Amino acid sequence: MNTTESLALTTNHFSLFSVLLFSLFYSRLSTGGGAGKASKMIPSYVFQKLKNEVSVALNIPSRFETSVLTINATDIGSFEPWQQAELFVIKARLLEKMGHLQEAMTSFSHGLTLW
Repeated sequence: MNTTESLALTTNHFSLFSVLLFSLFYSRLSTGGGAGKASKMIPSYVFQKLKNEVSVALNIPSRFETSVLTINATDIGSFEPWQQAELFVIKARLLEKMGHLQEAMTSFSHGLTLW
């Protein structure tokens, strides 16, 4: 885990969302961000960055939809099954908070089948 990820986890724990969002933004800039760079990164690192980014959105209603779209746009085929399952559960939590209960149940169920 690098310094930026450690900072992100600590700020998330203490609900310092502005610091967390800045650290994730800076991390994205410093690594080149975007899908082109991500395709060359180690899948576990990509997973951790994605998980940290969308986990923050669980506390920021204006980011729910963007986070669901981010998960949907990510090629999770290179992730381990447990990592895929965790993303589907996070997606389900986001969908539930958005009021899309049927989609949330589908996503959660899919995550359970992967676990």
